[in-house]
Amino acid sequence: MRKNINYTLLAILIATGILSCNKYLNTVPDDFLTPTQYYETKDKLNTGLTGIYDILGQAGLYQNYYWAILSSSNDIDYWRLNLTPSTSPLYYNQIASDSYVTGTWNTLYSGINRANAMLAAIDASPVDSATKVPLKAQAQFLRGYYYFLLVSNWGAVPLRLTPTMSVADAPCPKSSIADVYAQVLKDMTEAEPLLPTRAAVGNDAGVRVTNTVAEGILARVCLTMAGEPLKDVSKFADAKFWAQKVIKSGVHSLNPDYRQVFINQCADILEPKESMWEVSFAANTSNNSEKGNLGSLNSIRFTNLDYGYCYGTYGVTKYLWDKVTAISATDLRRDWNMSPFTLGGSTTGTTGVTKSYLSQTTATIWGRYPGKWRREFETYTPKTTMSTINFPILRYADVLLMFAEAENELNGPTDSAYWALNQIRERAQGTGYRITAFTVTNGGSGYTSAPTVTVSSPVQGNTLLTSATVSGGKVTAVSMSSIVNAYYTGQPTITFTGGGGSGATATATLVAVVPTSADVAKGQTQAVFRQLIRDERAVELSQEALRKHDLIRWGILETNMKALAVTLRSNATVLASYQYVAMPCDNVSSKDIFLPIPLTELTLNTALNGQNNPGY
Repeated sequence: MRKNINYTLLAILIATGILSCNKYLNTVPDDFLTPTQYYETKDKLNTGLTGIYDILGQAGLYQNYYWAILSSSNDIDYWRLNLTPSTSPLYYNQIASDSYVTGTWNTLYSGINRANAMLAAIDASPVDSATKVPLKAQAQFLRGYYYFLLVSNWGAVPLRLTPTMSVADAPCPKSSIADVYAQVLKDMTEAEPLLPTRAAVGNDAGVRVTNTVAEGILARVCLTMAGEPLKDVSKFADAKFWAQKVIKSGVHSLNPDYRQVFINQCADILEPKESMWEVSFAANTSNNSEKGNLGSLNSIRFTNLDYGYCYGTYGVTKYLWDKVTAISATDLRRDWNMSPFTLGGSTTGTTGVTKSYLSQTTATIWGRYPGKWRREFETYTPKTTMSTINFPILRYADVLLMFAEAENELNGPTDSAYWALNQIRERAQGTGYRITAFTVTNGGSGYTSAPTVTVSSPVQGNTLLTSATVSGGKVTAVSMSSIVNAYYTGQPTITFTGGGGSGATATATLVAVVPTSADVAKGQTQAVFRQLIRDERAVELSQEALRKHDLIRWGILETNMKALAVTLRSNATVLASYQYVAMPCDNVSSKDIFLPIPLTELTLNTALNGQNNPGY
């Protein structure tokens, strides 16, 4: 969907645009199309809008830099490869010439410039208003979103609202943080009532901005404004209003199975009820610029292209394990977000792939890879070192948690706040039955070694690891590991293979899963409930490019990272890459609530007078 764009025409459009900061071209070459002439048909309007959306999937944003570099290195996930670059945002020692910082900045302003070009011309287009209005609303919302990413990552930035040919030709000073946020709110709130509904966008629901998507993002913007560094606490009421509007719409709901949300993203299945807005990566091209890196960087390391190649670039901290275990030892999200196994075996084909399950020792917990997006579920072939997995910008689960947070800050933990939080917790407990024990009903005969035990269908959740004990040629017992998050809808089929014998049979003892067992009980103080929400966001939304920004708006980035450093040092003997995990913790400081303004912008934009953000 994203990339079928006529970039030549788009470039012509931008080249004939108006310079920003109220500086206009004196002449327009008569051998070029004017913006109005370009947008003379519905198809050209759609092409221009697709070009604005296209920014989301570029390397500077959700293909790579923004989520994998600029939003990582927090108390949940870290860069685990033994690399020691002299400077990097991953280690909180970035500089103004950093390529990732510069790349994301330039990508965002490119998206803004494309939106500006379309917004400057669309009103004069001869296309009918019924067609133009929802397209214009999407362009305006996306401009607001790109400015939101700029202001929340860089603070005060140049506010360009008309098309620009060159930064050098159109110097523009910084606007204050408050003024940039005011523009973000203006763009988004003006667009919201004019955006299409989920039903109206049809097959593009989930990758196009709809009215409820705008409402959910507005809740995120307002919560960010309520926190550091702006601290406009009046925005808690607005955050609640927008989140509640999504909830009351009845358009969105949670998938009953937490893991299925991410399997769907791997399999290129849109599910806009929960996954409200995703960045689409192509599943029908060999062009790597169309593909992403979700799952190929932050999943289980394995060098098998057929199964799904992953570099194993990131690790997850024991902090996440502790948070989810404190919620419930049977929470599905633990062994899904932190893979309970490593992959090995054949590096070609899929039949020789093996899974080696991990124990729950401190060393193996620290050694776990992320498991949220598993490339084995990708359906597009041939697979490459990049993935076709969509990136989720906004999920309904996030909307529920934002509502609970805003309501708690306004009124304490009310019934509605408990309801929103507990919906998330109950879903994470799964449904059906859990195995508590096995009973051998027939030991069989002729076994010279322990056979392989397979527990299958009907199952959901994670695979259960089992083993058999043999004595006197018979199977005498079947035991299971501490991997307990496997759920069954009925009595599973248990088979024994290998071991030299035959005839063994067994049954499982099942206990019904009670989702409410993990509910937060009423009667919490506002402070306790606040921490419960923060922990729930860590567990539910891990690796979705939100955690670092949550820590910043809560004013605890440096505090949490320094606390992680203490934990790291106490576990240094079991951490092979200890020094690389500790580096960002040691380097983080108060300056890191913002990134440095790129050197190229400081050099070319003379209105900035060469002044960077504090600390750079």
